[in-house]
Amino acid sequence: MSEAKRRRRTEEMEIFEDSRGPTVGSRSRGYDVSAIDAQVTSALNGSVEGLLGVCTEAELIYAAAGKSFPYCIVFLFALACNSQWADARFLMQRCSENGRAPTEEVEDAFMVVRHFMRNDRGNALKVLESRVWPAEVEPVASKLVVVLRTEARELIERGYSSISVNKLSEMLGTTEPQARALVLEESSYYEPWKQSGGFLIPLTPSESTGRRLGINGNAKTMEGGSLEELKLLSENLLSLQFS
Repeated sequence: MSEAKRRRRTEEMEIFEDSRGPTVGSRSRGYDVSAIDAQVTSALNGSVEGLLGVCTEAELIYAAAGKSFPYCIVFLFALACNSQWADARFLMQRCSENGRAPTEEVEDAFMVVRHFMRNDRGNALKVLESRVWPAEVEPVASKLVVVLRTEARELIERGYSSISVNKLSEMLGTTEPQARALVLEESSYYEPWKQSGGFLIPLTPSESTGRRLGINGNAKTMEGGSLEELKLLSENLLSLQFS
């Protein structure tokens, strides 16, 4: 970690300690870890911004209590959902410096970020969907799937006049039948594409009705973006994939 980042982290901890009031000796305060755990659990079905706020406080509380932070993946995926990729990389460094070898789940979460940083949403999605995440991670992992697949689809619509099913499946991180179903079947959020021979024809901006997902308030037309709303969209996408 760079010296500037270390200073920033130290300042954050000092501000946090000041906000908690005087302590009696180093790390002697009885930090109520169970209370912040309950807040994280409650925030999982709320907005991403709310979850980020709770995770930020939770990390500081665990650090002040001298305990390992258990919500690295939740925090990492929430940052990714909010397109805070620089902060996500910084968090990866902090999670790697706790003196413990990363678990396979943490390594896979790191791999999702690394794939995205290489502009490879397809493989990021494959990693996300190949693992059964713990209960506290699943809601935000499902949201990240929707965010990345929505971004990939909209990038394709802006950048391609036609695309092969094989290329589409790579970019969406799905099989070819799933990719075809995702773009050819109408849903509550998407207008279907067209097909010409062996190629799929994405919608042009003028053809789109604007029924698009609002990601974290940066909405096209649909407002909201809570984890619960995105979970419903994720279920909608899954129903298309496996129908």
